[in-house]
Amino acid sequence: MPAGAPFGNQNGVKNRPWAEAINRALLAEDGKKLRALADKIIDRALEGDVAALKEVGDRVDGKAAQALEHSGNIVLTIARSDADL
Repeated sequence: MPAGAPFGNQNGVKNRPWAEAINRALLAEDGKKLRALADKIIDRALEGDVAALKEVGDRVDGKAAQALEHSGNIVLTIARSDADL
């Protein structure tokens, strides 16, 4: 049996009143508040605020891939068909 939630699991999607309220407030008045927040974070980034710089970079370029570390042995099995030989 595979680990983790089944495909299409909606548990993380349902019952999110806080996120829904924030989204509603940000999009009210044709997104005026959302634009104000975007302007504010860009202004702070231009002032040298490192957290704001990171946030803008993450939103524009996407978050950098996180390095994964593993300790222990890794077993790699490569299966080949007769056609590969």
